[in-house]
Amino acid sequence: MTNPFDEFRGSPIDWSDMLNLSKVMEILRHTPDPEQSRSLIRTSTIDPNDLLIVATRMIELKRRDHGRIAMEEAIRQLDADPDRIAPDIDIVFAKRNLCFLLEHTRDSLSQFDLVKKEPKIVQADPQLALAIAEGLINQQRFEEAAFVIARIDEIPFAVLSEKLAKINGWVDGTNAMRVEAYKHVRWNSLPGWWDDVGPGDVRRIVPAVEQNLQRRVGMGHDDTLLLIRQLAVTGDRRAIPVLTQALRHHKSSVVVDAASALHALGDAAGVEALISGFRSAPEGDKWRFASALQDIRDSRAVAVVADYNAAQRAAEELKQRRINEGLCVTCGKALGFMDKMSSRQAHKQCS
Repeated sequence: MTNPFDEFRGSPIDWSDMLNLSKVMEILRHTPDPEQSRSLIRTSTIDPNDLLIVATRMIELKRRDHGRIAMEEAIRQLDADPDRIAPDIDIVFAKRNLCFLLEHTRDSLSQFDLVKKEPKIVQADPQLALAIAEGLINQQRFEEAAFVIARIDEIPFAVLSEKLAKINGWVDGTNAMRVEAYKHVRWNSLPGWWDDVGPGDVRRIVPAVEQNLQRRVGMGHDDTLLLIRQLAVTGDRRAIPVLTQALRHHKSSVVVDAASALHALGDAAGVEALISGFRSAPEGDKWRFASALQDIRDSRAVAVVADYNAAQRAAEELKQRRINEGLCVTCGKALGFMDKMSSRQAHKQCS
């Protein structure tokens, strides 16, 4: 018995020949279980480029599952041998179509597998990518959702705005998903202020932060810190330029919170700024940067915090040893009689 997938006329298949459409309908009739068609495809010699078009015809005939299987098999074969992809075949768009078919069953994990292998799907259809991210978050698959959102974040805001212009509230929806996914995968523990700060309107907050950053040295910045923290929990990447500007501030507290906010928004400059700040900070200020880095889930942060904690332990052990030996904890020289009588642990001039 001949394989019906080998009986199409022409390659590319000539769809003006009605016998080819009849052959599609024959396949559908004789494979009530869609998985039967997978077995036939795998034993056929049909060109996978033609198979993509057959899949489209099956979907047009309301046989979505048959079409999905044909599309899966065509893409599998073309992925195995990319040189076979015909000039008129857009393989990314084909994978996007397969991803869209899976949306019907809300099979978010299968959709994610496609996106992970072919991230260009996100650029081809950011609306579909947002739907996939939402499905993953609903299943509490935050690592996978964060991967998809990170690919969305690679699209310039102006391009994203154009592609999603017809979706009411897409900015707020995307921001909310970004916050939810990133807070589960980018942090060991959320900053202590996270739950005490509510999101705000980035269009109002950004100008306020810009104005505050112009204050003279010596003036307070408690309100600036609050605004920066609001930008972090809002999840709006339009705040990145002003947060980047805040990294140059003279107050380490502002730099630390701005860097943490950048990290919350998925910007790698946040961790880099904390590490750089830690290395250049005076000894008495290093703890501030180390504390922020300890909250962050990043291998670079882990290494810096481990070195800092080791140095702190070594310093504490040295201090305790000097105390036990009656030495000045600062310079390590012997304490005088009057120092010991007054219970000092350091020389007066060393204090």
